[in-house]
Amino acid sequence: MEILTPGYKYQMIQLEEGVQGLNFLAPPQDMSPVDEYVWLSSQLQQVIDVLFDRTNYLHEVLPCVESRDALWYLAVASQAYEEGSYPQKEKSPRIKIIDPGHIYKIRQSEDNCLTITFVKRSGGAIRYRKEWSGVQTQEVLRVLIDATKYLQCIMCGISEEKVHNAEMAAQFLREALFRYEARAWRRKQEKLNRRNGTHNDAEHGRVWRTYPYSDVPFNSESIELRPSGEDGHILVQEE
Repeated sequence: MEILTPGYKYQMIQLEEGVQGLNFLAPPQDMSPVDEYVWLSSQLQQVIDVLFDRTNYLHEVLPCVESRDALWYLAVASQAYEEGSYPQKEKSPRIKIIDPGHIYKIRQSEDNCLTITFVKRSGGAIRYRKEWSGVQTQEVLRVLIDATKYLQCIMCGISEEKVHNAEMAAQFLREALFRYEARAWRRKQEKLNRRNGTHNDAEHGRVWRTYPYSDVPFNSESIELRPSGEDGHILVQEE
């Protein structure tokens, strides 16, 4: 992920090939920092809605502990910006699902529409007639975390409450990102691939629930800053 304009313009790396922009509407020049916080956070919440819908889709295709947990953190992240300001389970009417789990359009204004295209590949759990390159959920989460840190900066010295709210939202997003990366790491350990995509939750479920993520050799701390490999997942140095 490349930051072009902090908080507003980003370039995301697509899996397999190319890049994809994710641009939020810039605020009017005379907007106050407090109003800008509301302006940008509402746009971030819409993208979180997209990730919630995509994660729910993936969980229905192949249920697993990690995606279930990620759904919870995405929900609370959306509410964290300002408690009660945004519905937790109702998708914004500005969001249009073009291809469930893979292509979404967000109507930012009468003249602007943001399209997010996720990678679509067949696997052991499902086969698609059409496949295409696109971004992974993790890349969008990195954008959201960086934009949320921008909100913390503009509120510094103005509203301790909003700084705290943005800080909590960023941490919840990191936890969601951690769950996605833990899922990828566990799949690698079980030697799963696109042809054999069945999770072994039946065998590991009790251990994972009793000692959640104790087997994963990394945590959520600054996870968005960790380097990633060609597969889009963070690099983990095995001992």
